[in-house]
Amino acid sequence: MTTLINGGLPYEIDGVAISPDFRNMLRVEAISADLELNQTQKFALMLNQLFPELPEDYTWAFEKLIWFLNRGNMPSEDDASQAKKAKKGYDFTQDASLIFSAFFAVYGIDLASVSFLHWWSFLAMFEGLPEDTLMKKVMYWRTCDTSKLSKEEKKHILEMRKHFAIKQPETKRKSIEQIQQDTHDYYNRRIALAREKQEKAAK
Repeated sequence: MTTLINGGLPYEIDGVAISPDFRNMLRVEAISADLELNQTQKFALMLNQLFPELPEDYTWAFEKLIWFLNRGNMPSEDDASQAKKAKKGYDFTQDASLIFSAFFAVYGIDLASVSFLHWWSFLAMFEGLPEDTLMKKVMYWRTCDTSKLSKEEKKHILEMRKHFAIKQPETKRKSIEQIQQDTHDYYNRRIALAREKQEKAAK
């Protein structure tokens, strides 16, 4: 993460203030997976987590949310394709207790009470957890290739994989590209409706 070396983490994007605490981005993850919310509700709630004051350009705002979630990178089509094929090693909501205990043991950070932790710092620490933490072991069990392991090792890993399986939502989550397009279409409709009302009011 070159930003850490080059002297800072973002607290604004193109001059627009943001709320970069890790809790806000964990809420974004939870909102995106919430089956009880419709897309309109999700867009508004997700953007409000990053921006204290919502920018007028909602499409720009959503792109910057994706950029911030991915630590200054916009996922390419190849990235999205690979992410779909890759086995998921963690779920911030389901693994909350494992992550909490790992951060406390390794970094001495109480994630429940820490006043502030930048999202990018949180991700760097999460990726840097030692292999002997239960969180890292669970991630290994969920994603490792068992084809070349011994019968006993494979049996153990498959048992652990079943025990720590990530619960899937009842409906399929939309891809980042789908959400971005939906956001763009939704706010274009809102702009068109607002203009129509203004034109009627001017008559």
